[in-house]
Amino acid sequence: MRERLRSEIRRTGVSPNRILETDGEVRKTIRPSQIYRWLSGETKTADRNHFEACLAFWRPLPDAAPSVALTPEKLDVLNAEKDRTGVGPKALLASGKSIPVRVNADYLTNLLRGRYEDMPRECYEWLLDAWGCLPDAPKRIELTGELVSELSEAMQQAGSGPFKLLRGTAESRPDGLTGTMIQSWLNGTTKTARQDHLDFVQELLSN
Repeated sequence: MRERLRSEIRRTGVSPNRILETDGEVRKTIRPSQIYRWLSGETKTADRNHFEACLAFWRPLPDAAPSVALTPEKLDVLNAEKDRTGVGPKALLASGKSIPVRVNADYLTNLLRGRYEDMPRECYEWLLDAWGCLPDAPKRIELTGELVSELSEAMQQAGSGPFKLLRGTAESRPDGLTGTMIQSWLNGTTKTARQDHLDFVQELLSN
């Protein structure tokens, strides 16, 4: 009896906890913890009606989708794509493009940390496609004390502060560059800057 139940769980890839998501009779009479005790052998006997109700829960379910073993090499590929694009799980999912049912931010975070041995092939291929179509993240430059001093001095010489400097540049400046951001460079709140942001500011100050 125990092996029949194990076989159905392996076939479908559906754990006993999924019973909690059902509205059927099985949820009213059987708890996932009880099923786990059957499977582990901790409980030696089972009510036949309860056991048959469990099997009836799994029998109509389809076979599990083909899976991909999450080898260290495959995890390296996924993490490399995350690092290349600078786009983490939450931002990746924000695109909302045909996201597989099982995929959410917590699942992806745990997956990238190597906490799963495999994942549905559909999810793996979706991740490769979703990250693969994104551009490289903008290069970032460390805002050293010397660089910040040079920027501050150049602004003083130009008689301009961060907000005045950007006045009239809404159409030409890189996305995300604001006076508040430049101010955070100067006061040390921000330790790095996007290369394109820094280049734009330095060009304005040189004119």
